[in-house]
Amino acid sequence: MWDVLMARNILLKFLRTTKSNLDSQKTAGNLIEGEPYFITDEQRLAIGTATNNYVELAKKSEVGGEAVNIENLTADKYLTASDAPIQMYTCSAERYIYLPMTGLSLGQKFVIWNLNASSSSVILRVFQQSIERGYITSGTKYEFRWDGTNWIAEWSDNIAIGYSSFGNYNFGIGIGNSASNNYTHGIGIGSNANSNYSYGVGIGFNATLNLNYAVGLGAYSTSNQKGAGTIAIGAFSRAERNREIVSTANTSTTNKAQMTIQKFVEKDLSSNGDAWQELFIDGSGARLVIIPSSVYHFLIQINAIDKVNFAVKTWKIEGAIKRDNANNTTLVGSTTTVTSA
Repeated sequence: MWDVLMARNILLKFLRTTKSNLDSQKTAGNLIEGEPYFITDEQRLAIGTATNNYVELAKKSEVGGEAVNIENLTADKYLTASDAPIQMYTCSAERYIYLPMTGLSLGQKFVIWNLNASSSSVILRVFQQSIERGYITSGTKYEFRWDGTNWIAEWSDNIAIGYSSFGNYNFGIGIGNSASNNYTHGIGIGSNANSNYSYGVGIGFNATLNLNYAVGLGAYSTSNQKGAGTIAIGAFSRAERNREIVSTANTSTTNKAQMTIQKFVEKDLSSNGDAWQELFIDGSGARLVIIPSSVYHFLIQINAIDKVNFAVKTWKIEGAIKRDNANNTTLVGSTTTVTSA
């Protein structure tokens, strides 16, 4: 049986069903994404988020009487001050949501839900005119409050402090003008500080972090394309390799001089006849990459121990290596090796 509701020239149809029957249809994969269902034995609405999933919506008594708009968006949405404060959307493609700028009361809110399945990549992007206030990933919601001049974003799993500051993914923290966090658990502190990947931390003006588990401290500091697990310290510092600590002695965006610390891991050899083994930076396959148009002075320390009789030998190898702008890499002169007895 269908219930039909006519409001504001929009025709809404709700399929009436019981909770048990809806669950059966979910198991069978017979639900329709964006389709509203009225659960008769619970007196509440549900929305299909996939053929095998749905979300239940609160009853009026559970939300304090706030009006709710449930809609499958086929185009961008332009809200007005008189629209329901709770907006729940499904969509098959990215949509822009435009917040109203006239007829508003101080403290007025909109809570915008992205009801697409959490596995979906479809995003809702929310704008105050041409200014992006945040974007909402599938299976999450954002709250916006009117302060009399601007819309201020709030999110239960996010901290956003500052003009046009927002955390774009779950559990993000953005503090400062336009500070934004693009992936889960990112932290950006400072104007335009952006943590672009999961678990990244950026502190300082335009501090950006492009790989996981990386830290950038200082204006324009960044742990760049190959910098997983790196730390960049100081203005314009840029980490280039896995698990390195970098401090750049420069005042421009191009790295010309820097201090780099690399960690080398252990290797076990069972006998004197074992083949030579390469000591990788990450223990498996990462090598030290020389940046084009640069020269590096290196100091390599190797410690070896015989685990049977505990004999020890050490090596210290020092030298320089250069790479031109055509990516030709050569040693500068010869290396110096100091070996212990």
